[in-house]
Amino acid sequence: MDHLIYERRGAIALAILNRPEKRNALALQTYAELSAVVEEVEADPTLRVLVLTGNSSVFSAGADIDEVLALEETVEAALGRFRQSHRFIARLRALTKPVIAALTGDAVGAGASLALAADIRYLATTARIGFTFSRVGLGPDMGASYFLPRLVGLARAAELAFTGDLVPAAEAERIGLVNRVLPPEEVLPAALELAGRLARGPALALAVAKRALERGLQLDLASVLDEEVISQSLLLASRDGREGLRAFREKRRPEFA
Repeated sequence: MDHLIYERRGAIALAILNRPEKRNALALQTYAELSAVVEEVEADPTLRVLVLTGNSSVFSAGADIDEVLALEETVEAALGRFRQSHRFIARLRALTKPVIAALTGDAVGAGASLALAADIRYLATTARIGFTFSRVGLGPDMGASYFLPRLVGLARAAELAFTGDLVPAAEAERIGLVNRVLPPEEVLPAALELAGRLARGPALALAVAKRALERGLQLDLASVLDEEVISQSLLLASRDGREGLRAFREKRRPEFA
């Protein structure tokens, strides 16, 4: 892979954006390589968690501007490029395993959108997040218009999208853009520690929880309750469900499959 460093650390898949000369800008090849990683993680039952990070002081500066400007000035050319990047976001969100973004540096534009597509985000105290699309005459993409208002509310999302302001780490944590803020050198180790905990957990239950939370944003309460009845019944009958309850009763650590 030319745009990524990909490592398997036991049950954890680690994808590191690796274009330091481009500040980890996201190109079509980047999305293709990330898609290949996601497909491998989904297909391999021994891989339980995906961690995304960057290789330098920036997570990602956004889209590869040189590549975008090389497009013909037609809607058709733009459609082709953006459909590829957006298909990747759909594929990432469809992954049944947890995705953690370890943001050791700034996440800007499409880089910020990529971070929001993760389930959990850890951010360095020195880093910022910015939805800077309006600064270059563009609008939010790669799912930002879906994720952002759900995380911070419509009014705050409008402010961030309209101004393109960079949000400092402490503010990002306060408004719910990220889960934790840590010193730069602690971000990736903390993300890997969490990934290890999740990898030792019940894979089926985590997959169900991930899908249920996503569906809960889309359905009415009655539909959510109906889906929970089905999923919880399947989990209760599963090997992990029985083991978890027995371990709780016996006051021991469960041994999930």
